[in-house]
Amino acid sequence: MNQSRRVRVPPHLAAVVVILVFMLANLRPTDNPPSLDQRETVAAELDQVPGITMVLPVELPPGYEFGRYYRFGDASLEEPLRVEAREVTFLTDHGKPENGLPVIVLCVEYANAKQSRCSAGNPADRIQRRHGPALLTFYAASDGSREFEAWKNVQLTTDLEKVRWLH
Repeated sequence: MNQSRRVRVPPHLAAVVVILVFMLANLRPTDNPPSLDQRETVAAELDQVPGITMVLPVELPPGYEFGRYYRFGDASLEEPLRVEAREVTFLTDHGKPENGLPVIVLCVEYANAKQSRCSAGNPADRIQRRHGPALLTFYAASDGSREFEAWKNVQLTTDLEKVRWLH
């Protein structure tokens, strides 16, 4: 005579299992945010508010990591809201200050803006370049070498698919 035995699960253990299953089923991408050097992450940051198109280097000069801290400057007071300037910060590899390179901020604004939103500090500590309707200002945001030669000639693009340091 084979009699099957039923196993009784205590109610508190059953409740814990139900809660765990619910939590796992409802994990959101925000629980495991994508890396800061992902195209999708950067696109999402830049798409928050329309306006000036961000211009980025296709490749970064040696000693620099991917861009981070995407910000937008003053927005127009007109509706709908439009960004007049955007910034991104480039840190040195693994934040090593010993390589002598400064943290670089790239600010992008309309070249025909009545008032600059990207003027920062001493003109000797910045480079300005044009890219289509945009005026780009690269400036040193930390101590370090003021050698900007590598930033003077970086190839620029508004197409995130062409930015090689994004994954």
